[in-house]
Amino acid sequence: MKIATDIPNRMVFDLELAKPIPDGRNGRPNWDAAPKCGISVLCGWPAQQMYPYTWLLDNERLPRVFLTEDHAAKQFAKADGVVSWNGASFDNKVMKVAAPEAYDAYIEMKHVDLMAICALIGAGVDPDKIAQGVPEDWQKLANTLSGGFLSKGWGLDGVAKTTLGSAGKMEGMGGAMAPKAWQQGRYSEVASYCAGDVALTRALYVHAWVEGWLESPENGRVDIPREVL
Repeated sequence: MKIATDIPNRMVFDLELAKPIPDGRNGRPNWDAAPKCGISVLCGWPAQQMYPYTWLLDNERLPRVFLTEDHAAKQFAKADGVVSWNGASFDNKVMKVAAPEAYDAYIEMKHVDLMAICALIGAGVDPDKIAQGVPEDWQKLANTLSGGFLSKGWGLDGVAKTTLGSAGKMEGMGGAMAPKAWQQGRYSEVASYCAGDVALTRALYVHAWVEGWLESPENGRVDIPREVL
């Protein structure tokens, strides 16, 4: 990968829930309840920095952890925007409730949601409409949205493997399994999983900045102009 010396100083971030998402009336996960599940791990990696930050925010299970959200807020405030994978419509909502200090530090900044960008541009949305950042209701921008599954085929694991030729996400763990593992006391595994996802997202952001594209194994390649990054 080429070295990008001119890349913006975005904070690439991801989080894991502290408690499993409860089932709704239809027996499926009630994603609207996610903000009430708390945050176990929040990981942030500035695009211009060589190392990430990992914050453990679950004071219920780790009562001796102090001031981690305050430190996170200070680091987010130093960035000139944030980068996520499906963060605009998910992580933002969780952060607003579970880590409001950190949320307030970045919410007015540009949000580069790489998954949403791929899905929107792939669906034919003009990149100019997301040049200032991806809104939480980004799926409404796509006229070709069918059944609410515009993001299908744009999973982090598949895109990382296809675009970067990497091994993909950490095996044996997943977004749904992470809160269960956290409740079992497998703290280091959850923290490693979260950091791994941030590392992949950061690598994809750098690749998009340098090479100008990302690729899905199902949906093919999408050209991404720098103005959206």
